Amino acid sequence: MQAPGKQIPEHIELLAPNSNWQVVSLPTLEKKNGQIIVTITLSEATEKARITELFFTDITHRATARIIGRLSTAGLSFLWIALLATAAACLLEKHNGDLASSHLVFKSICLLALGGYLAFWAYFAHPRIGDTFAVALVIGSFCWLQTKAGGQRASMLWSDAQWWRPWLVIGGVGLLYLGLLHLRACDANWSWLAANRYRSWLPIDNEIPQYFARRLLDGQSPRQLCGDWLSSDRPPLQAGWILLLGPCLRPTDTALFDSMSQAMGFWLQLLWVPAVAAWLQLLGLGLRRTMGLIGLLAANAFFLINTLYVWPKLAAAGFVLGGWVLWRSASNPRPADWIWVGITAALGFLSHGGVAFSLLPLAPLLLWSGGERRWRGLFYFGVAALIVCLPWFLYQRYYEPPGNRLLKWHLAGVITPDQRGTLATLRDVYFHTPPAELLKARQANANYLCAGDWSELFNFRPQNPGNRLNEDFFFLFRSLGWWSLGWAALPFVWWRMGRNPDKRSAASLCHALLWSGASIAIWVLLLWEPNSAIIHQGSYVPLLLFFSLTVWAMSRLHGLALAGVALAACAYFAALYVAATPEMLPSKPVGMALAAAVAGLLATLCAAGWPLPVRRT
Repeated sequence: MQAPGKQIPEHIELLAPNSNWQVVSLPTLEKKNGQIIVTITLSEATEKARITELFFTDITHRATARIIGRLSTAGLSFLWIALLATAAACLLEKHNGDLASSHLVFKSICLLALGGYLAFWAYFAHPRIGDTFAVALVIGSFCWLQTKAGGQRASMLWSDAQWWRPWLVIGGVGLLYLGLLHLRACDANWSWLAANRYRSWLPIDNEIPQYFARRLLDGQSPRQLCGDWLSSDRPPLQAGWILLLGPCLRPTDTALFDSMSQAMGFWLQLLWVPAVAAWLQLLGLGLRRTMGLIGLLAANAFFLINTLYVWPKLAAAGFVLGGWVLWRSASNPRPADWIWVGITAALGFLSHGGVAFSLLPLAPLLLWSGGERRWRGLFYFGVAALIVCLPWFLYQRYYEPPGNRLLKWHLAGVITPDQRGTLATLRDVYFHTPPAELLKARQANANYLCAGDWSELFNFRPQNPGNRLNEDFFFLFRSLGWWSLGWAALPFVWWRMGRNPDKRSAASLCHALLWSGASIAIWVLLLWEPNSAIIHQGSYVPLLLFFSLTVWAMSRLHGLALAGVALAACAYFAALYVAATPEMLPSKPVGMALAAAVAGLLATLCAAGWPLPVRRT
């Protein structure tokens, strides 16, 4: 194995399968002409060994420089996004003066995501058109902010706590997560590290959007994108979001392109922060307490892993939840409110199709509580969603059909690609399956919702974390961890709300429970395979609602109750996701990464703890 550009160490550590993938140190190596020669002796004739890539795990091999480089990449992409989002927010305020400032961060990111979607189609038409669009978007945003009107709006915006506090929390949580990601020294690519830091050999789902973006950037056909995956099998929004960087992505080597793409996807997943913030404020919490509760929720495996591993499922849930909150915030929804919820639903679907399990019951819920003009509003909702999604549907239908592999996989159990349509596949499998077997599979999926060893929540030791990591990752209610105690507090809080009626908060709470319950019921009924109702096989919207509701209930119950549960949840998180030695990265901690994590934590605490400024006029 060659180690180009790297100093060859005096010893190497291997992850060996015959030692349960533990580190095996080889103190003596044969080195010739810049090569490391490793001899592996197999104990059995059937045993296999494979070396795919050389990763140095010794702290002395530029770990500090690597984390500084990746933090710089993440920081520059964050500033890029903040610049474009600021221009978008100023534009929104100019054309909608009564826009609630608590919704402005979410709406500006949605508008920026639409810009990324347009960038995708511009690059699809031709790389030069895409470059022109991306450059024009940045120059136009900068010039708009340099005008007198734009500059005044931007200055007022960044002096408003409703704007800068969510951005500070996004940056703080991001810094915390990046520090934890790089806490163990390893010179692997960012995408590989995200897939293997807390899990072993997660698939390349977090890399597929950047493969898509790279093909378009280089002017190559995106057909047959990766292995037997078609480009039409995965929605395009995150690829377009990456392409917002435009010519900055060109020319770069593979590792730098990987880091830039992962950084952009990483910040997109953190859309859950403004979405959950808007939801908690709708439930009646103040801004400072809302930011503090989001900081507590950040110390949970669900948010950590799904933010670092950028399959855009968390972003999809953030779009849909935030759009619903915008709609619920209007006492009598106007056409613009219906259009916004349609756009956000489309953006969620274009991020990841799994969110469809929550979109199916959304339309009836909107119709049920949509006011006097709900049918007209539902029409606006449908037209807005269709206009945004139609180009992608045409791409799937005519450019690289059929684009239905994931539908047939999850709804019919057909994994191998074929040319049958979705309805034909569903008809075939349901016709040939006995009803008793169908019922048994649905019962197994329902049982999986509450699966897991709940007693493991009392295990705060960092040793042997494997089973706890699996249960945090797979099982829906078990993933709530210590915040599950919020379910016990919820009835009492609801009773107290009845004594001091807040009709909007109570109705929103009722609708959230109905929506999440309907989403889970549809999910359990439609999944084909038994025991497949695991978190990443469905929509993340119910979990965003559940985390928000349980932490909100504890905060409304009593401060001591919130502090006790938060302490237990943070201790559990610290034991498993900070102190525990990862199976794939059993190396020494990196001081710079730890410092970044601490800085992110402090930034999040500052966002929740600084006194609120006077409301702007």
